[in-house]
This record gives sequence, C-alpha cells and structure tokens, in this order.
Amino acid sequence: MKKKMSLKKKLSLFILSILVLFMVGGLFVGNFFYTLAIDRYGDKSMVTSADHNQSESLESQSDWFNSVGYQTLSKQSREGFNLNGYFISNNSHRYAIVVHGYTSQARSMSSYARPFYEDGFNVLLPDLRGHGSSEGHYIGMGWNERFEVIDWANKIIEKDPQAEIILFGVSMGAATVLNASGEVLPPNIKAIVADCGYTSVYDIFSYQLNQLFGLPSFPVMHFSDVVTRLRAGYSIFEASPLNQVRNASVPIFLIHGTEDTFVPYEMVYQLYEAIPSEKEKLIVDGAGHSESAIHYPNYFERVLNFVNRFTLTT
Repeated sequence: MKKKMSLKKKLSLFILSILVLFMVGGLFVGNFFYTLAIDRYGDKSMVTSADHNQSESLESQSDWFNSVGYQTLSKQSREGFNLNGYFISNNSHRYAIVVHGYTSQARSMSSYARPFYEDGFNVLLPDLRGHGSSEGHYIGMGWNERFEVIDWANKIIEKDPQAEIILFGVSMGAATVLNASGEVLPPNIKAIVADCGYTSVYDIFSYQLNQLFGLPSFPVMHFSDVVTRLRAGYSIFEASPLNQVRNASVPIFLIHGTEDTFVPYEMVYQLYEAIPSEKEKLIVDGAGHSESAIHYPNYFERVLNFVNRFTLTT
C-alpha cells in the first residue's frame, strides 16, 4: 500500500516547482534582453527606433573619407576576434583614435575624424567588436572594447615611439574611452574626449528597460547579467565607466547635450565629479543624443583646444 505524501513534502515540491519555473522564465527573459541589446545579430530596431532614442547625426563626410586616402589595418582582440580599422596618415606624431557608438561603425565617424585630420592629426577609426567589418558575436558596451583601443594605441606606438595619442568617442565610444581611462595606459596617450557617455551598463540598460517596457531593473537585469556572463563573458554590473574614471590619470573632456533622452545628460555630472585628473566639461543646451557637434558651433574648436594643450602642435 502506497504511503500518502506528507504535507511538508508536498509543500517542498510545490516551492521547488515555483523556483524552477521562476528560473526558467527568468533565463528566458534574460536571453530576450541579451538578444535585444547585446547579441550582434539580434534585431535592435526596438531600441534604435524608439521615440526617446531618436537623434540627429552630423552630415556625412563619406566623400572626404573616400578621397583622403586611408589604409585598412587589422589586429586580433585579446579573445581572438579579427578587428579592422581605417588609418588616415598625416605624417605627424599626433594621433587621434576616433571611436564610434552603439550599432554604428568606423566609417560613420568621418565627420568627427576630418577636423582632427585638418588640425594635423593622423586618424585611426576602429570598427569595434561586433560592428562594421570586425568580428565578434556580441557587443561589449564599451567594457571589453576598452582593451581594443589600448591595443590599437600600442600598435601605433610600435610604429612610432614618439606618438602622442588622444582617444575620442561618442556614445558607446565615449563609454569605451572612459573605460580605458581606468587602466594602466601607455604614456603616449595624452588625453581623452568623451561625448555623451554613460555611467555604467547597468545604469543605461535599467533606464532603457524602464523607458521601453516600464519594467524595474530587478530581477530582469539580474537574469540578463547571468545570460551575458554565459554568452559574452562579462558582467553588466562590472562594466562601469564611472568606476573606471576614478582611476584616471590623463586629462578628460566630457561633453553632453541637455536634451539627450538616450543617455540621460545628468550622468555627465556623476562622471565629472568622479574624475581625479585634469578635467573639463561642455554642456550643450538643446542638444539630443550625439547632437552636441550640431548644436554647438564651436564644438571642434573646443575639442581641439583641449587636446592641443597636451599634444605637440607641429
């Protein structure tokens, strides 16, 4: 004769079943958001086409880019991805590494590259992992990519030990160069300029989660973090430009527009306060995400005045 299951055992099995369902459901949700935000091949239109994420871009300088003459460079990431970049020589010892944003690519940064070139800089425009012509099945949101820009800088230094390098980035590119600031940098890197960067991946994802779906960060972000660790090898909670700039030793210039609804402009104040090195900020009234160069006529004059304080001018 079969014994009846005790109430305690029934309750234990019920609780276990609920926990299993919660974990399975949570991982499903985490994988959905990973595909939406981080998987290179996931459809990003829900994010990029959202009303609050719309922004205006600088007029393309593709004709200049194609006519000025560039060399395609390649290297491997520390994880083994083949990465490509475009190098525009100006026969000087000054170099600008110009870093693109989320779902963009190096060629789209030609309008930012041109003023540096015309001021005498050699310019390197890298395609970050998971973007453009570079390999990579995931987007590191500027975290893993921090080592890419450092390694590109080292590649320059190998060819030109006298190189004086500045790092410039917009949006995720800004987060990338700010993340790099917290590492031990070669002394050839003289300054960093970051336009509309975010404080952390957790902060920007939590903000977008609320804007797009009206959802709180817990527990969605925690499940997304588990999936990101498994599939991309980094943690959403660890990837923090805010923490990185606390260790910065090079001068940093921060730029942000007051009408930015993709990366809330209040983040610029948190970043600025955390920087221990020489610093400057430019707040552009009325500019949306990555629109400061459009709304502020002296944008490039301000940028070049800053970086030229720390680099050779001949």
